Amino acid sequence: MEDIRSKLTEVGPMQNVFIQECELINKLIVEIVSSLRDVELANKGELTMSETLEDLMNNIYLNKVPASWAKFSFETSAPLARGSATSSSALSSSTLGRTTLPRSLW
Repeated sequence: MEDIRSKLTEVGPMQNVFIQECELINKLIVEIVSSLRDVELANKGELTMSETLEDLMNNIYLNKVPASWAKFSFETSAPLARGSATSSSALSSSTLGRTTLPRSLW
């Protein structure tokens, strides 16, 4: 995040929103990686399967966004698979490190 902040030549309202969204996405990624790692450990028998982990696995199986992920993500009614495909597409075509605003914001 500091790298992105250092590349911004001016800090106005749009840059603040950009930074806030980057921070939110980073928190979401950390939560997803952490919870999936816990599920993997539970499946191997190295971690006790809790009700929270079971709910997480059930939500993933049912193609729903788990509650622990939803608190860090943008509100959506899309199923999990569609949201992850959209996120992957957005990340692959993103311009991370961009220091100027895009032509269109919406």
